[in-house]
Amino acid sequence: MNKIVVKNLKPQNETKKQPKPIPVSKYIRAFNVFGYISRDVVISILPFLVFLVLLGMLQIANSYYTESIVRQIDKTGKEIKELQTEFITGRSELMYNTNQSQVASMVEPIGLKESRTAPFKIMVKTADKKKAKE
Repeated sequence: MNKIVVKNLKPQNETKKQPKPIPVSKYIRAFNVFGYISRDVVISILPFLVFLVLLGMLQIANSYYTESIVRQIDKTGKEIKELQTEFITGRSELMYNTNQSQVASMVEPIGLKESRTAPFKIMVKTADKKKAKE
């Protein structure tokens, strides 16, 4: 019934071999499978490749800049909406507080009262004005 389990132990002397890094030149040779590309051609194409890399970097930088501008525009739009609501609220409160009844109730504690008599016009005769000037 009891069975003996035999474990295969690896000797400690053996360690896993780490792969050696492959030099870049081997990758370049892999692209040159058919022998069409010579060293002179690669050197003559190199400035154009550098130009293309710079254009790619410029495109990436431009896209990041554009995204940041779009984020700023969205943030500013949200701020404008908040400020519009504050403006409308303030304007409605001002309209309410400038009603005649509200003004009268606000100045009543100071002792000012609303006049109950109608306003009248003071008339000055022109003859009296000429005599006053002389």
